[in-house]
Amino acid sequence: MDNTLSKTPAELISIKSRFGEVSADLSKSIYFPKGLPGFSENLHFALLNFPQIRPGLENFKILQCLNDHSISLPVLPTAYENTFIDAADMKECLDTVEVKKENFAMMFILSSHKNPDGSFKLYINTKAPIVMDTSLKMAVQFVFTNNKYSVSQAL
Repeated sequence: MDNTLSKTPAELISIKSRFGEVSADLSKSIYFPKGLPGFSENLHFALLNFPQIRPGLENFKILQCLNDHSISLPVLPTAYENTFIDAADMKECLDTVEVKKENFAMMFILSSHKNPDGSFKLYINTKAPIVMDTSLKMAVQFVFTNNKYSVSQAL
């Protein structure tokens, strides 16, 4: 596995993300062997808390690229059993990515759209969630091939 970042305990770096100043522990970085679509050359990310939590957004995290600090994606981590993906499709995903259920983590990439009244509507990509093996600290973006899910599922 090509892992060019140092993996010493508690190697903290400070990042000026688009969401504000955040700290990332390089020893807890997540490796994407194939990168993410559109960011295939960026293989190292960290899952971070938002620097300032707004009410109602406590469950969201930042998937921060460690190779290019300008790349930071808001995500919604979810449990194996969740209201967005059917149980049979979760099993298919688990089998396809070959991750043990106890090491399985999933997150949906978040987007927001501004309404004419100035309020925002939040959406998640249920069609292509990020799937992670927590024991290996490796992840991929998994694409469901059926038409049950959307790249813009309203929350």
